[in-house]
Parts: sequence; C-alpha cells; structure tokens
Amino acid sequence: MAEVLYNAAHVVSAAALGVRYDGRPLDGWREMEVDLSRVGAGAVAEVRLGPTVAVAVVTCALGAPDARRPGEGAFAVAASDDGVSRFLERCYRGGCVDGEALCVAAGRAAWSVRCDARVVNDGGNARDALALACGAALRHCRLPRCEVDGDGNATVRDADAANALPLPLLRVPLCVSLALSPGRAADARGYARVADPSAAEAAAAVGEYALAFDAHGGVCALDFSGAPAEPAVLAACAADARKRCAALHDALDRDLAAADAADRADRAEALKAAARG
Repeated sequence: MAEVLYNAAHVVSAAALGVRYDGRPLDGWREMEVDLSRVGAGAVAEVRLGPTVAVAVVTCALGAPDARRPGEGAFAVAASDDGVSRFLERCYRGGCVDGEALCVAAGRAAWSVRCDARVVNDGGNARDALALACGAALRHCRLPRCEVDGDGNATVRDADAANALPLPLLRVPLCVSLALSPGRAADARGYARVADPSAAEAAAAVGEYALAFDAHGGVCALDFSGAPAEPAVLAACAADARKRCAALHDALDRDLAAADAADRADRAEALKAAARG
C-alpha cells in the first residue's frame, strides 16, 4: 500500500508541474490505432490506445422479433466492465439505432444485433477504448440482404459483404475521459485537466469526467467520479472532450474508408484468381 501511495504522490506532483510520466503534455492524447474485420454477418474491431487494448465483436442473428414490438429488431451493447457497460447502455439508449429498420417481416423476422466489448490489456482509459471499439465495429458491420416469401418467411438472399447493408445507425457515440488534478498547472478553477489518463493518473486524480458525443457534437452521456467540481470545470471538460471527439470521429471515418477499400481490393484479387483457374 505504501508503494501505491508513494507512486500516486509522484504522479500528482508531476501533474502539478504540468509533467507526465510518458512525456505527454497535460492535454496530450496517446496514439490511437484501429484494426477492422468482418466475419459473416458481423464485425470485429480492435483498438489500441497506447498500451490499452480493447476488442468489440458485433454479431447479427435473424429470428422472430419480440412479441411486444413485432415491427422492430433488437439491439444490445455490453462490456466486460460493469461500470463501462452501464455507461455504454446510456450512450446508445434513445434512438442510436433504428429498430424498425432492423425488421425484415413484421411479426415474423427481424435482426437482433449485439455488440460485446472487452479489455485485453488495461493501460488506462479503458472506457474510451471500449467505446471506440464498439463504435468502430458497429459502423463496419454489414447486414446480408434478405428476401421474404408469400408466407412472410424471411431468408438470407445474399451473404456477400459487397452487397450487404450497413447497420441503421442514427448516431454513434464516442467517449473522451479527462482526469482532474490539483496543483500549479491548474487553471483558475482549481484543477488541471489531464487528457486520456493512464491507469496511474486516473488512480491519483481527485476526479474524472467522461463525456460521449456523436459525430455532430451532440451529447450522448456524461459520467463523473470523485470530488464534486464547479459547473465551470464541467464546461471546460466538455469543451475539451467535444473537440477531441470530433477528431476521433474524423479518424474513424478514415479507418473505415481504408478498411472498405482493402476489402474491395481483396475481393477483386479473389475474383482474378478464380478467373485464372
């Protein structure tokens, strides 16, 4: 315990001087990497945020809809960490996914979409990595086209990802977390805002804010832990988080476009190989 307190004291002292153990400035973010793949009617995203690694898997199943909502499909998101899982549920609650668009035949068939995320290695700020992995996997996922016969029975007509449809996502929340630390690097509100905190920085902080925004800057969820802070502190954190979230959404757009281009190239090569016999 003494060693933990000793390390925490050093982390706080460093933050008070505007110094971080990994060399970043207080408002510096670790490099983000996203790997994407598709598996049948589903997708996988692996996110690396410094030493933190998170993986999200999206699975889609065609089946009978809930009798209480016969004209809608189902959607669920969960994480290996209960606290993050509840946060993600709040993020995606209230219109992030068009449930009616998941319905193939009212009362007979609808898509059930589930996104499960887990942390492979926790080097700090796992919540942001999990949220990004979920958003990336959901946006990369494709639903096979279906056909409905005269009796209302639905079957998958074409499982080729080239002809599949993206999920009916109305918005995708991404999360940004900031730790609050007192000291000489603090602003007039009494706290220094530490972006993308490492595990040691989060443990030593007096508080931590997590805010989720969609691509248009709309707030999807807010979470705060630690000592209460003034509204001005929240406003400052929200401004930092909104700016960072906009950059994350832009970066994810580029990663998704690159993944789609790679998939098209792979299919073209496969067709050429098949033609050559």
